[in-house]
Amino acid sequence: MRRQLQILLLIGMLAICGSCSKNEQPFAIFQISPERGHYSQKYTFDATDSHDPDHRAHELQFRWDFEADKIWDTEWALQKITFHYYPERGIYTVIMQCKDPAGDITETKREVDVSILNLKGILTDPRDGYNYKTVLIDSIWWMSQDLHHGKWLSMWAREEQIDNGIIERYGRTDFEDIDRYSGYYNYDEAMDYSYGEKTPGICPYGWYIPSNDEWISLVDHVGDKKDPAIFLSVLGDEGVNLGFPGRRYIGWGQNAQQPGGLYWSSSGVYIPLPPTINLFFFPKDTSYLRPITLSPQDSMYHEYHEKYAIALRCVKKNSQ
Repeated sequence: MRRQLQILLLIGMLAICGSCSKNEQPFAIFQISPERGHYSQKYTFDATDSHDPDHRAHELQFRWDFEADKIWDTEWALQKITFHYYPERGIYTVIMQCKDPAGDITETKREVDVSILNLKGILTDPRDGYNYKTVLIDSIWWMSQDLHHGKWLSMWAREEQIDNGIIERYGRTDFEDIDRYSGYYNYDEAMDYSYGEKTPGICPYGWYIPSNDEWISLVDHVGDKKDPAIFLSVLGDEGVNLGFPGRRYIGWGQNAQQPGGLYWSSSGVYIPLPPTINLFFFPKDTSYLRPITLSPQDSMYHEYHEKYAIALRCVKKNSQ
């Protein structure tokens, strides 16, 4: 009888141990979108395909090292999708760890190619046949050169731009090097005397004057780790090539050309680059250089509208 009880007890123990099989490790899987792209754009990392034989998918936790530098960029979290911006071009190894509720961890890695330059293009102005360089930033095409269209008026002439049905531009000479110099327009002339957000103004057909929000998005594109004064200028490699075109000032009974990094927007005045810094003598520490906008409530806004002719860039939405 005792032996029978021992056998039954052994069978029960075996049955219990059989139901307590060893915990299996999770399967760590993730996708990157895009796998190859531009630096400063947003990259998406998606671990939705990760799973575990012993636990439900929503119980898994993840953490990420976006540059394989042995420093975890995120804490453990249930969130399966995350985002990251890369500050420089290069080939980066991304490490992801997946942990199940039992504490077992699986690690996997993939590479992301952050080396593509922003897409470049050409805008042919049908009015004069001039070819402007352009660059695609996020979903907007930007002119990489200042607009230079219109009947020439001397920078120092008394003649003013007026609503006469003729596009007029101020310039240093009548035969300017367009790659080097800008056309200058007062606000009314730039807007073609028709006002509103994203108005075509005097831009080539299909293009329009950017709003303040679009200027701000352009600056935001380069990310928090970069200084827009450098990376959006001709010293950077974003392809926007903002310069210091200057401005034509009307006041004190005279016309004078002054330095500045100003551009019109359809909603006011935008200063993407510091107006008092010479492009060829950038200080090493540019952390204090930040773009500003002038709204209709600002006194300087009205002064620029009334007394200045400045440069103009045009944009259009990407059709794809």
